[in-house]
Amino acid sequence: MPKKRLSLFWKDQLVGFVSDASVSDFPWVCGKFTVCPIPKELRAALEYIHRESNTDDGLQDWPFPEEFLDHWKIVQSDETARETSPPIIDFKKGIIDWR
Repeated sequence: MPKKRLSLFWKDQLVGFVSDASVSDFPWVCGKFTVCPIPKELRAALEYIHRESNTDDGLQDWPFPEEFLDHWKIVQSDETARETSPPIIDFKKGIIDWR
């Protein structure tokens, strides 16, 4: 994974920037994360994903629009994009994981 700054998008919404990306536990990639202004409901969904990822049961009873689970992509500086899973973002620590 390149060490350049990457951009995280949900649909056409810029969610934030990733730096220092590296493979953490293949196929998972991690990095430092800087969030951009995003809609409150999207942020709440991402916080939910982070909380649930730290439980034994994982993502259960998804209380948000289904579309928040799809349409994620990481865009490199050369504008090549790669679809990803919904990211796991720890907003307090400023870190992100995705696959």
